[in-house]
Amino acid sequence: MAGAKPDLPCSPAAIHPQTHTVAWAAGRFLFALNLERGEWEVKRDDSCEQPIRSLEFGSSSWLVGDDAKCVSMRRAGNWETVGKWRLRKKVTSALFAGEQTFLVADKFGEVRQFETKQTQAESGETG
Repeated sequence: MAGAKPDLPCSPAAIHPQTHTVAWAAGRFLFALNLERGEWEVKRDDSCEQPIRSLEFGSSSWLVGDDAKCVSMRRAGNWETVGKWRLRKKVTSALFAGEQTFLVADKFGEVRQFETKQTQAESGETG
C-alpha cells in the first residue's frame, strides 16, 4: 500500500547453537523458544521501554539492545536480567567479544567496549 508505514521496526532474531533457543523481537516485545524441548523460555517479555534493535547470544547469556539507549544482559534459560547499561545513543548492534567483554555500536559507527562485571557508573555512560 503506497504511503503506508510499518507499525514495527526491523525484527532482530538469533539462535543459540548450544541451548537450541531461538529468540526474536517484535517491537519492544521479546520472545524465546527452546526448539529442542518445544517450550517457551519467554512467551512475551515487555520489560524493554522501546523497540528492540539487537539480540546476541553468549555462552551463558544474551544481550538485548533497544531504542531506549539501553543494553541488558539476560541469563540464558530463565532470561533474568543480570546487568543493564544506559548509553548515550540508541543501540544498533551489541555483541559479545569474549567471556567478559561485549561491544555496542550505533548507526553512526561509534563502537564502545564494556566489561560484563562493570557497573554503569564505571563504564562512564549516563542516561
